[in-house]
Amino acid sequence: MEFGGSQQACLSGLTSAPSENFSFFQLNVLHTGLAKQLADTMVLPIIQFREKDLTEVSTLKDLFGLASSEHDLSMAKYSRLPKKKDNEKLKTEVVKEVAAARRKQHLSSLQYYCALNALQYRKRVAMMQPMLGFAHGQINFFKKGAEMFSQSMDSFLSSVAAMVQSIQVELEAEAEKMRASQQELLSLDESVYTPDFDVAAPQINRNLIQKAGYLNLRNKTGLVTTTWERLYFFTQGGNLMCQPRGAVAGGLIQDLDNCSVMAVDCEDRRYCFQITTPNGKSYDARVLFGGKQV
Repeated sequence: MEFGGSQQACLSGLTSAPSENFSFFQLNVLHTGLAKQLADTMVLPIIQFREKDLTEVSTLKDLFGLASSEHDLSMAKYSRLPKKKDNEKLKTEVVKEVAAARRKQHLSSLQYYCALNALQYRKRVAMMQPMLGFAHGQINFFKKGAEMFSQSMDSFLSSVAAMVQSIQVELEAEAEKMRASQQELLSLDESVYTPDFDVAAPQINRNLIQKAGYLNLRNKTGLVTTTWERLYFFTQGGNLMCQPRGAVAGGLIQDLDNCSVMAVDCEDRRYCFQITTPNGKSYDARVLFGGKQV
């Protein structure tokens, strides 16, 4: 395509007079700078939030699940211990295994809890930082037309940046508190992880109005066969409640008014007791945590 003299002069003036007009090279430099700034201040924070923060929480969740599964396996092995006293060596090994599994589960749960709490703060700035970076990039790109960005816009962006900084400071303070709390919890005596550590002199608080914990509940599967199911129970307002794994709330099992509780002897379980209702219905259960009263 051929250009007339006036068109050629116009293009020549646009490309050859950088001091008076934007040349194509200058425009390319501006766009390159904008792209780099947006990549650093807008795209990179989003990628870091997705690949670092979310991945960390997902990984800790999986580790907590694995630790919980290991704890369930060790508790199942502990539940099947024979009542004969000549198996003390086996009992000692299983007790150590349960204690190690509990400590591992405790540590993984604390790490998962701290990561979730930190994520609550990070998600507040996860989109704010990219938007702030985008705004700054556009301001720099249109610096020659800064009239459209008044002083109030700069003040607004400064206030947003200050707010982001304050959230970061708050996150660091909260993270330090969580680390201190985690260290305090992990400094507890090893006996808190050991089943039956107080069996010789159990500490029983008879003034409790509420109690919660895991029990093995015996269910009949046939005329003479039974199975034990590990469930989470708690008392509330004189009622025995049960919350199955994965449920969002507990359900009523039995009104404990006028019910009787007595210890029973089971061939395949220790620390068993039975709850009997006024109409004669009974529930057999086994305490999981060291024979503590429920």
